[in-house]
Amino acid sequence: AAAAAAAAEQEEDLEATAHLFEPKTIQRWGFLFRGFRRRSGAQVWEVVNMARKTLVAGATVLLASGGTLEQAMAALCVAVVFLVAHTTVQPYELPTLNRLETLALTSACITLACVPILVSSPWDPNEPPLAATLATVLIVGSNVLVLTASVGVVLVDMVRRSVKKARKNVQSASLSTTSLNKMQTALASGLDSESGPPAELDEERGDTDDDEPPQESSFSSSSTHRPSHTVESPLSLLPPRH
Repeated sequence: AAAAAAAAEQEEDLEATAHLFEPKTIQRWGFLFRGFRRRSGAQVWEVVNMARKTLVAGATVLLASGGTLEQAMAALCVAVVFLVAHTTVQPYELPTLNRLETLALTSACITLACVPILVSSPWDPNEPPLAATLATVLIVGSNVLVLTASVGVVLVDMVRRSVKKARKNVQSASLSTTSLNKMQTALASGLDSESGPPAELDEERGDTDDDEPPQESSFSSSSTHRPSHTVESPLSLLPPRH
């Protein structure tokens, strides 16, 4: 029942957002909702991201008179709220993007949480306090982790695309080779059929020719049975002398 209800809700969401994926709408407003899931509330998540950035910047500017500690705490509260919202909604279509966004928001929360430690700890260049050192390590480590993960995702995506393209090239090459072999086979069979009857038919024809008696040509028969004519001398036609 729960699965059926979820499927029905998903179909309703798809029907409600079908107009967003028309060519004209995508061409004009696609930069606002492309890449997000087709469910209620996820298409407008870019607005949520812009609101988060605006609130963080506003907290930094409006609380400038209160000091760095107040600014960091206000920005930390905003970051935590939007981190919880993101992990709940998971707005992106690709799970990898959701993980990267979660990692980036977590790094932002760690950075903002370490700011009060750095501000409140007395700083001595010769002997820095342990809390400030740990806070610095956390800030640098979290940001390096986010950067490394982003680069790793890009590299993995490039490798996957290269492998997929190579497989397509191999498949197309094998198909072309198979079609070429078929064409060569068909051409060879066509040439064999046009070259004449096979050897068995030639042997049968030879056997039938041996059984039949030889026939004399009309020229030889006519020359053999031609009647002989005696040519009389002109002197025989004269009357005899007495």
